[in-house]
Amino acid sequence: MKILRHFLIILYFIILTALYSFPLILNVRTHSMYGNEGPTDILYYLWNISMNIKNITNGEINSMQGNIFYPDKHPLAYNDRSILNSIMALPLLKFLENRILVFNLLFFLVSVLSGYGGFLLFYNITGSAIASLMASTAVDFFGFYNYPQNLYAISWQWVFFSIYFLHRYFKSPGFKNLIMSGVFYVLTCLSTMYMGVFLTYFIAGLFFFNLYNYRPIWRKDILLRFFAVFILSGITVLYFWYPYIEISRISGFKTSVFYKAGYSYSFLSFLTVKQTTGLLWWKLTGGVFNYLPEWYSFPGLSLTFFTLYYLRTRFRNTIMPPKDTQSLTINIMDKTGLILLCAVFILILLDETGIYPWARLPYNANMLNFALALVFYYFFLKLFLYRQSRNRFIISLNNISTVERFYVYLLFVAFLLSLGPFFGPFYILENILPGISSIRAPHRIFRIGIIAAGVLSAISASDILQRKKKNILGYLLLLVAIAEYFNYPVKLYSPPQGSAIPEVYKWLSQEKGDFAILELPVQKSPEFKKTAAEKQQETFNQVKYMYFSIYHGKKVLNGYSSVMPGSYVWLLHIMQYFPQGPVIDKLREIGVNYIILHKDLFEQNEWKKIKTWIESSGIEPVREFDGVLVIGL
Repeated sequence: MKILRHFLIILYFIILTALYSFPLILNVRTHSMYGNEGPTDILYYLWNISMNIKNITNGEINSMQGNIFYPDKHPLAYNDRSILNSIMALPLLKFLENRILVFNLLFFLVSVLSGYGGFLLFYNITGSAIASLMASTAVDFFGFYNYPQNLYAISWQWVFFSIYFLHRYFKSPGFKNLIMSGVFYVLTCLSTMYMGVFLTYFIAGLFFFNLYNYRPIWRKDILLRFFAVFILSGITVLYFWYPYIEISRISGFKTSVFYKAGYSYSFLSFLTVKQTTGLLWWKLTGGVFNYLPEWYSFPGLSLTFFTLYYLRTRFRNTIMPPKDTQSLTINIMDKTGLILLCAVFILILLDETGIYPWARLPYNANMLNFALALVFYYFFLKLFLYRQSRNRFIISLNNISTVERFYVYLLFVAFLLSLGPFFGPFYILENILPGISSIRAPHRIFRIGIIAAGVLSAISASDILQRKKKNILGYLLLLVAIAEYFNYPVKLYSPPQGSAIPEVYKWLSQEKGDFAILELPVQKSPEFKKTAAEKQQETFNQVKYMYFSIYHGKKVLNGYSSVMPGSYVWLLHIMQYFPQGPVIDKLREIGVNYIILHKDLFEQNEWKKIKTWIESSGIEPVREFDGVLVIGL
């Protein structure tokens, strides 16, 4: 491709990111965009970057130290490290002196590079610029409104470049392409451990797949180069990952099967869309299929249509062959499966329109999921157990290229694993394959499946455009892909900075000494039953405490992370008895100097009890600010 085309593609994704996130572009110094989980992750990520930068400037790039969850010494180990984004933020922060602006620049960089990398990958496979642009647009902005505040979850931009250069290497084994693939592999692993694990298995899978199907790579020099580059890359990654892995091993962190099931896709997930994530589909359907949690997301009209179109054209007679070519029993079972599938869709449609209220969802969502699972696994297993279907499937596979065959396999493997421990084989593989057990949210595995869907979509769109030979059709397809992910207005949040920092934290920053504080209220202990709104508000309070700790620099007992360390669980438990004597003694014992009480966040009865205790105990408040009382221990 010419340099001008590269420039125009990058410009296209810059404009599209600015359009989709509008009016963020007008508020990049003061606001950040957030999605379904609220602005908690914005504040967490700002803290995460600040702690990593502090460790890097102290010459401890691999340190997991931070100032939350005191007295725990490794709070950075309880979520994804995001070390590369922190390294990139360091010079930007020194130059710009604005954390919010740096966060937004990283967000824009992720989005633009993801789109550009996806385009390079799809164009390398298809050779069609319009088809590749359509597919890369859909892949890049899939779930755009779900996780904009969670940079480590969306920092998959380097994945596309690693795969792109790896494909170039297998096409024409040049050492430069292999080195570039290895470099981008390392960058991926340092940006997000999730995608690092997925990319590791992708590279291994693509290598062995080509080793089996493509004899030229059996050359000794090709194999030696491949192993040399990726062994060196693996050692580099392990240097950064090992402390994280070791702390997790010693701490014994392991999420339960039921926890992982809650963060897995179901069969209905691929039909689900919210108004905040797919305005076009929402308008077309009137809000049908909108009842599941937000991270369950319909992949989009473009990706879904062109992926299904690809599977239909390449495997036309595999799933549903002509009636006269199979036994009566199999034919009846096929028809029964299709009838059941239609019945599920009718039930959903009737329920969502309110005509058939007995089946109110989501109470019967599990029943519908089981019905869809039954249909899917019947046709899936039929490919392996029924000889005629198996033979047709093998013939269909042999009629497509090696690259296409790999991505067909990848799509189904990612789909099955994203279903988690109950509907898919995730539970079996996590006990066999290294790294899989560390995946807290199996639904994220489908991000690698989205890349496979992008490849297949680009191929099928390219086929259509070549057959029709009308450029106008390609531009219409691109416009549909652009339109379906547009949603206005987006949600913006302004993290406090400068004069907006509460006075209590400005005062605290002037206090000498390296001591610990506790901010109240804390979260209620996990055994308490809480509504979703209460959980979200409690979490947001804790994240604000840790965000403000960036400015005052003291140790904090409070905190928020994907995993809670034992010391924090213990704190939540004993705080049920606050302000009784033993609790105060324990806090003094671990070195807490001040308790900061946020009066407005307490229920009226709780605050009355605390106020009575302060008056009766003879404790003199150290300082009082607007809505905040500081007491010393």
